[in-house]
Amino acid sequence: MISIIKGKYHWIIKQLGHVEISLVASAKGGTVRRFMDRSILRLNNRLELVFLYLGCFLLAGFFVYLKHQADDSEVLMSYIKFMIEKRRAFVLGFSAFVLVFLYQLVTKARTEVRCRVLVGDTLRQIKLRYLVECLILLGISFLLSTVVHLLLGFEIVDSFYVLLALAAYVLLSAAFLGAR
Repeated sequence: MISIIKGKYHWIIKQLGHVEISLVASAKGGTVRRFMDRSILRLNNRLELVFLYLGCFLLAGFFVYLKHQADDSEVLMSYIKFMIEKRRAFVLGFSAFVLVFLYQLVTKARTEVRCRVLVGDTLRQIKLRYLVECLILLGISFLLSTVVHLLLGFEIVDSFYVLLALAAYVLLSAAFLGAR
């Protein structure tokens, strides 16, 4: 079987004398595909970011769960009262891992950004693609965790605090992208 893409058509030769021709949407691929190809984030970086974002949101939900469990038991409340009172600080502290990861990502991407600028891409476009992609990943993670929290009957107020902190981290890392 031989597959050839030429122009607007995709030719598939399965057997000698048998040719299938199908129309291809675009020879270069779709807009989303081109956006993903030009991104400085690779698949493993995207997955790590999504898991870190989800970890922050789910940690906030875990503290809400602990609070609900501790409301029924005075003994449990005496042990974890400090954690429940300072739960936002714990979650924001954990979100610092995201900040460190984003900093490492920006630091590793400096050479790639310089090379892209040399071949005609602008720093503004690189930063915009990075910012949009990180915010899309953050939005997807937030929606997934919000669905989980709502299904379990948890409050989602702490998730909004985490969302704002993580969005600020993304904006901060985009500002440092390409800096010397």
